Amino acid sequence: MDACCQINGTEIMQSLATTLEEEKLSHEMVVKVIYQPQAVFRVRSVTRCASSMQGHSGAILHVHFSADGKRLASGGGDGTVRLWDMLTSTPLKTLKGHKNWVMAVAWAPDGSFLISGDSKGEIRVW
Repeated sequence: MDACCQINGTEIMQSLATTLEEEKLSHEMVVKVIYQPQAVFRVRSVTRCASSMQGHSGAILHVHFSADGKRLASGGGDGTVRLWDMLTSTPLKTLKGHKNWVMAVAWAPDGSFLISGDSKGEIRVW
C-alpha cells in the first residue's frame, strides 16, 4: 500500500532532510510528520444504481462482503442481520437475535461463519 507523509502540509517527495531544508526547519527541532495511507486504486463515482435490495425496516448501519464476493451481510437499526446473494440481488436469510442496532458484521476469511455486534456490545456468531 502506498503512503503519503507530510510536514506542515508539504508532502515529503524525496527525503526527510530535503523537505526540512525546503521548509526551512532545523534538524534539531521536533517536527510532526503526518502519515496517510493511500489507496492503490482509483475510485470512480457511481452514476447510476445497478440494484437495490429491500429488507431492513431501519437504517443499514454496516455491510461486509464475503471473501468470494458472492454474499453480502448487512446489519441494521432494526436489530437484524441479513444475508444477500450478490449474483441475483436477492435475500438469502434474515438472522434475528440482537435486541439493539447491529453496528458491525464480518465474515470469517473462509466464509464459514459470520460475526455481528450490536450497539450494546453483544456479539453473535452465526
